[in-house]
Amino acid sequence: MCESRASTSTSLTKTSISSSRNSEKVGEMRLRIWHSIDQILPLVHYQPLYSNLMNSLNMQPQSASLTSLLQCLPIELENLAKPLMRIYFHSNQIRAFFRNICSQYVSSCHDVNTLFRSQSMTSKVLHEFMMFVGHPYLVLSLKPLIDLICVERKCCEIDPAKLKPGDSLEQNMRNLMVYAELAFSQVVGSRSRCPQVLREIFADLRDVVSQFYPRRIEVSRLALSSFLIMRFFAPAILNPKLFDRKRAPPNVSTFQDGDVQRTLILISKILQRLANCVVSTHPLTQKEEWLTPVLTRFSDDHHKSAMIEFLDSVSASGGELSPISKDAGFLKEGIMVERRSGPEKRRSIKNFIHQKRRYVMLTEKELTWQKVKESSGEMATKRAFPLDEITSVNVLTDAKNAFRVSTQTGEVHFQASSPAEMNEWMILIQKQQRRHIMVKNRPSGSDLVELVDIDIELELETIHCILMENRDTLVKWLAALNGDENTPRFPEELLKNLRTNEEHRLLMETLRKSIKQTLDSIDQIEGVHKIALNSHQTKNFQPQKDERPLTDNENYLLMRGERKRRKQFN
Repeated sequence: MCESRASTSTSLTKTSISSSRNSEKVGEMRLRIWHSIDQILPLVHYQPLYSNLMNSLNMQPQSASLTSLLQCLPIELENLAKPLMRIYFHSNQIRAFFRNICSQYVSSCHDVNTLFRSQSMTSKVLHEFMMFVGHPYLVLSLKPLIDLICVERKCCEIDPAKLKPGDSLEQNMRNLMVYAELAFSQVVGSRSRCPQVLREIFADLRDVVSQFYPRRIEVSRLALSSFLIMRFFAPAILNPKLFDRKRAPPNVSTFQDGDVQRTLILISKILQRLANCVVSTHPLTQKEEWLTPVLTRFSDDHHKSAMIEFLDSVSASGGELSPISKDAGFLKEGIMVERRSGPEKRRSIKNFIHQKRRYVMLTEKELTWQKVKESSGEMATKRAFPLDEITSVNVLTDAKNAFRVSTQTGEVHFQASSPAEMNEWMILIQKQQRRHIMVKNRPSGSDLVELVDIDIELELETIHCILMENRDTLVKWLAALNGDENTPRFPEELLKNLRTNEEHRLLMETLRKSIKQTLDSIDQIEGVHKIALNSHQTKNFQPQKDERPLTDNENYLLMRGERKRRKQFN
């Protein structure tokens, strides 16, 4: 009748290891073992509780439902959000559940500036859902970038107060902009990888917010970015180990490297600032003036439109993707001077009299430059470097505003018209060159497919345990609703927004019914547990050496009985 599900975790009790040839101590191992038991019943015994949870989706008023009562109990929301999310997802009712709790939250929030800023059941459930079904999406989107940062370990510090002796602020700024551009591209370019179930939830989120703020589309976009950027992408970049994005080999503290850690912090900070500012009317904050040049770069119309297009795409009604912007493959064009390079490079007056003006164009696939005929202005293709063949892009010190692009077989030197123009060309070329590296190293989607396996009995048992631990509170609430003045008052948050006496009467009546059904369902489940326990006489059981070992069920029932007896004596 009962099922025991045990989990064991280990840590380091001292055990000496001796050589087989002599008694010399060669090492030691320490183990500490925890053994946890979950008492699980067959699904049929949880049916009353399961029915109450499903019926609460359509209950009116919604504040009288079981899910609303659960939110008012003195428990941590995250302990409640995960099992509820999995139960409703397993039953294909996650969207209805999310719309209910989201509507309740938005209706109670009267300041748009604090919308989804506080911890709520809505924020907890959506966060748990994103991490539950979006793990492969997160890995495909961010792992190539994080791997690249860990391999290159370039310094990106641009805070003058933290610069080390010998650091180049200009070079660090360029490095940070390249990585930030890559992070931005990885995020806004990930829409085709976003799971369908996530796009549907995001569409529901924006739809609910739009119902309360119908003339402010930026509010619904900001609500989405506060989850997708602020609570999904940015934290994963800030701490990849927390989200299991990268597992470093033993003795290799990759994420303790100062440059890597600082780079991840800065990139995460940039994404968070953009999430607050790009899709809203508020200007970029100036809390850290040294970060202003980077933030200003990402606040232009190009980045704003790309972020808005991404948010609209992953939250489109029905999950369909909006068309990609035209000219997506074209990145930059302009006139630069080609300088002599290689063994034939030499300083002479001819290099200054006969400037080799080139029309340079950068696409997502290659860097090309063409000869400009002075007489007719016609273009003749000079050469092209595929981006996946570029090995480095460096500043030249023997000329102003000049840089070098190298491959395994050759190189080209360009001179821009200004330092800003040179930096822009270098950042874009480096970004695309690293992007091709990430594409090569990106894991395939088939390698990251995760089967969503939900143990529905375990999740229902978790809700049952939460309700049993708070059974006395539910009993006192029921007594208060029945007019007992000696019990604590009923939670005020469930009695808000009542306009008439008839609404109040209906709510009281529905609440009494909901609490009574909840108490009946958990008492019924607990009764089955007691029957299973009493069917095994374990109180005076003393096994002999020659007797068979306890079975899993007997172990479970013995431990559960001992736990109950200890609780009674305590």
